[in-house]
Amino acid sequence: MAKKKIKSREDLFALALGLGLPNVVETTSWGEPMLKAHGKMWAWWSPSAHVPVFKTTFAERDFLIDIDPETFFVTPHYQGHQLILARPERLDPDWVRERLMKSWRDMAPKKFLKAYDEARGTAPIKTAAPAKVKKKAAPVKAIARKKAAVKSKTKRKRA
Repeated sequence: MAKKKIKSREDLFALALGLGLPNVVETTSWGEPMLKAHGKMWAWWSPSAHVPVFKTTFAERDFLIDIDPETFFVTPHYQGHQLILARPERLDPDWVRERLMKSWRDMAPKKFLKAYDEARGTAPIKTAAPAKVKKKAAPVKAIARKKAAVKSKTKRKRA
């Protein structure tokens, strides 16, 4: 079966809503339709560039533009933001699904995401945290001596 290409905002929204993720709502921002996840902008179509906009990091954006400038780009309006634009006719719908899922997870509150993963039986494997190095507590007598020394210096200065 051929993958449905993303040709419009409606196609993007259908794909995004088809993921069935909780805490996603259709709304508007700056007079434009968009999808929000966890109360934050999640999926939208640039009204000026007429292409989908995706959240990313600056490093990943630079990488994607370097390896596939025919698909990915950024306009001056989006330059200062961790966002990337993509030419819809060149987009792989699987990449879009993965990108939307990643950004949905990145925006989710930690407690919500933990409960979501546990309910689905998809909790990420936890790696052991590095061992904490305990600082040796200073002996009480040593601290008392330092305080006494500071007090005596203060008294000498006043006299």
